[in-house]
Order: sequence, then C-alpha cells, then structure tokens
Amino acid sequence: MRVPTEGADRVAGQGGRGRWVPKPDSSANDPIRGALNWRQARTALRHPRFYEGFQEAMAGLPFDYGRLDRLSEADQRRYENGREIALECRNAGLEIRWPQRESVPLALKRLVLDRARRRADGARRTDPYVVCTVM
Repeated sequence: MRVPTEGADRVAGQGGRGRWVPKPDSSANDPIRGALNWRQARTALRHPRFYEGFQEAMAGLPFDYGRLDRLSEADQRRYENGREIALECRNAGLEIRWPQRESVPLALKRLVLDRARRRADGARRTDPYVVCTVM
C-alpha cells in the first residue's frame, strides 16, 4: 500500500517529481483501466476492430503488424484487446463462434463479466500471454 507523501495531491498515477508511477492494480505497460461492468464492456466488444482481432485470433491467423501500423492508436488497442480475449478463450478451452458483431455470445459475455468483476474488486490483472505466447 502506498503511503501519501509530499506531492500526494498530484493526479493519480503520478509519483513525486513528475514521474509516472503505475497504480498497484495496473500493468506498467498498460495504464488504461478496463471495463468494470457489462455496459462498459459491451461497447468495447462490439467495436469493429475488437471483433476483427478476436475473429482473426480465434481462426489462428498470425498477427498482422503492417495492418496494425495503419490503424489509429485507439483502434490498435481495440484490435489487440480482441486478440487477447480470444487467446484467453482458447486457454480456457472455449471455442466461441461469433457470426454477428452486434450479438455477443453468452460464453464470451460470461468470460468478460468475470474479468470486469475481478477488476472492480481490485484483483490484479491476469495476463494470458504468460500462459501462451504463440497465436
């Protein structure tokens, strides 16, 4: 637990002297917090780039870095998040068929809700890339 010190009135996520310090519940490489409930998560899952990343990863297609370079930073994150969730599904033994982007399959919804609940409870993020790095 971090004890407030001089400069404690700074914006969350920043340490003294203007240095960025990761929050205890975030990864040093990813300071963006994820969804805490289904309403927030549904919006992210229905995004076209998320859907594309998910579908490509579930099909076993390799990561297309050239395509990623042509996307905006926000769309890159969405695409990568789709691939990450697909990897997590595969690691959990879930074979999810998702033919329509607007209709999220129940098994995927449950997996995402479980992640959101853990995040809302303050649990540390589990990184599926630690388990399996080949996609």
